Amino acid sequence: MEIMLDTANLEQIKASFDWGFIDGVTTNPTILSREISGTDTCTVKKDAKALFDHLDKLRALLGDNRSLHVQVTAPDCKTMLEEGKILSSRLGMEITYIKVPSTVEGVKAMKALHDLGIKVTATAVNSLMQGLMASYAGADYVAIYYSGMAAYGADAMGITQALNNRFATDLTHTKMLAASFKTPQDVADCYAMGAACATVTYDMFKACLACPISIPALEKFSGNWNRVFGAPYTELVKEI
Repeated sequence: MEIMLDTANLEQIKASFDWGFIDGVTTNPTILSREISGTDTCTVKKDAKALFDHLDKLRALLGDNRSLHVQVTAPDCKTMLEEGKILSSRLGMEITYIKVPSTVEGVKAMKALHDLGIKVTATAVNSLMQGLMASYAGADYVAIYYSGMAAYGADAMGITQALNNRFATDLTHTKMLAASFKTPQDVADCYAMGAACATVTYDMFKACLACPISIPALEKFSGNWNRVFGAPYTELVKEI
């Protein structure tokens, strides 16, 4: 099982290292645009140097053991391929995954990138056939938009499970990367259905640990302890 952060915020990534088990970072054009511009409504073009400097900082921060997923922005195969080669060369072929949309042109680009030995994450996957075709084209990860599918009335659970079943049956190297969650239960459902990986926002990660059922039990533990001992171990050890 893997878990990634869906962010380009350096401070959030640094904070996540304290958890000890973040396997990588996923980004998309919206996330990077927001991070570089500082807003969702920026209409002034930013210096390209700021973008590449930020990508370099992300790569350096993640080191050699955590993956970075960066998405191409062109609509056509030829330009997607060139973008992928530029990003892979700059950020490290072994630990950088090029995110490519699961479109007709995108699947062609996936195949071409895969043939060059460049790692690929198929993104914007919202159907079983999109996921299967991306896998057959050589995608290393298939990023399903779980809540996005549900919002359009698709059977998100069924598609997730069917894709995982096919990946297992076909013995493919492709892993499911579940993304786009509205609730912690969405994340749990994807793991329960066999997803190899999920990518979540910083806030969603914290929400996954904020189970309201846990609070009364923890308050009871604390109350019982304080009635008898009144202090934590760090203070009690000084009394012996």
